[in-house]
Amino acid sequence: MYTVSLHGVKTFITLGLYPEESVLENEFETDVDVWTEVSDYRSGFFVDYTVLNTIVRDAFHPERSTLELLCEHIHKNIRTHFPFVARVRVCVRKLHPPMEGKIGYSQVCLEL
Repeated sequence: MYTVSLHGVKTFITLGLYPEESVLENEFETDVDVWTEVSDYRSGFFVDYTVLNTIVRDAFHPERSTLELLCEHIHKNIRTHFPFVARVRVCVRKLHPPMEGKIGYSQVCLEL
């Protein structure tokens, strides 16, 4: 099985549940891992990194205000574009979330 990965996709946007997050720009980082059978590649099917990047970047929209909604949207679109894949893992991190204390990031992952 092949694993195709695109990690560290940075996005800067005003996005979040709390009012201050709709004013202050937040930094997000996304990782995507896609598993495919070797036979898929031999049959001419492959996962295009540029399509993965577009799917990730297009997902960041104010209507998706939680990391869970972002993960679900990205996962669904990857499955739509690449229906032959065996498994997809999406992790979205909000770097330095605006909360008390020194927090590196909050993260949600979806793997199916």
